[in-house]
Amino acid sequence: MSNPWRETQGYSFHSICLRVRDIEESTMFYQSVFGMDLVREVDYNRFRKVWLRFPTDKDTDMFGHAHSLIELVQERGTEYDPHYRVQTRGGGFQHMCFSVPDIHAARHRFERLGVHWEDIGLSHSTLILVHDPDDYPIQIMSQAFDLHMSLQDACRYIVMDGFEQANMDIRRHGDRETREEAGLSVPLTPASPARALSPASPARALSPASPARSLSPGPPRPALTMTPRIPSLSHN
Repeated sequence: MSNPWRETQGYSFHSICLRVRDIEESTMFYQSVFGMDLVREVDYNRFRKVWLRFPTDKDTDMFGHAHSLIELVQERGTEYDPHYRVQTRGGGFQHMCFSVPDIHAARHRFERLGVHWEDIGLSHSTLILVHDPDDYPIQIMSQAFDLHMSLQDACRYIVMDGFEQANMDIRRHGDRETREEAGLSVPLTPASPARALSPASPARALSPASPARSLSPGPPRPALTMTPRIPSLSHN
């Protein structure tokens, strides 16, 4: 099998083509905001095209040897149509990315030029996002991205190592309250075995009640007679 790296030696990325609504406005944006140079311009009957790139130290005028170009193409007349929109979202295009030596200086520059930027929310602002006049997303990445990531990883390991060591110490020596505050599981203390209940004494059987004694009638009592007392009259 042939060596693909040897056979493709000299290959390079030449350009990416973006359809735009107003080629004059888009060209001005890439030149004024990003400092790109106009490399070539072509005007066909129906289309207009321009190629832009960042300034380079390579001294060559050969268009075929250029690399990392942005090609802008516009269908003639669309700049006058207020309802014309380029479909820049929902398709296969995600974003293109530019790298900058100082991400903070780039953010201040965008603010000064009135270019809205947004933080992607990754790597502590080493990646931000801007949009061109047709709403193409352009990711701006710090050239110190690798350094930032390495520092983040190192800090993460330091924090995690310290956290794990603290957890180990708490597991070994921490009391119940400390473990609960640290969010660690607290072992349950074994409960005292329940005492077996002694069997209840058998209920004593109640002895049958003695039969009620019948009262025998006694001798009849004599009836009481009341004798009226008459006072005696004394004669003088």
